[in-house]
Amino acid sequence: MITDAETIGKSYAGWIQAFNRGDLDALIPLYSTEVVLNPPGGPELAGRDAVREWISRFFENNRARQTEVTREVEGAGNWAWLRGRFEIEISERRTGPFETIRGAHLMIWKRDDSGWRIYRDIWNLT
Repeated sequence: MITDAETIGKSYAGWIQAFNRGDLDALIPLYSTEVVLNPPGGPELAGRDAVREWISRFFENNRARQTEVTREVEGAGNWAWLRGRFEIEISERRTGPFETIRGAHLMIWKRDDSGWRIYRDIWNLT
C-alpha cells in the first residue's frame, strides 16, 4: 500500500516536471483552492487565480529548470508538510546565460476530496 508521504512525494515530483516544462495547466490543479504562497521578496499570493497569474508571469519572463536536492515528508491525518532544498537554473527568456540559484522551501499539504493539494508554500534563497 502506498503511503501518504509517497503520494505527496510523487505529486511534488509531478510539480517539478510540470514546472520544468512550463506547463501552467498541470501545475495549478496541484494547489488547493485556499492556497497561500509566500515568495521571497514579494507579496503574499492567496488563491489559485493569484498563483496562476504569478506563475504565468514567471514563465513569460524566464526559462527555468528546478532540481530537488533533499526532501522530508511527514504528516498526520489530512495534513502534511514537505521540506527541502532546491536548485533552479534560471535565465531571462530572451537574453542571458543561465545562473543557478539555491534555496529552501516548506510546503504544507492538505488532503481534500480530490487528494493531496499544496495548501501553503514558502521558500527562500540561500
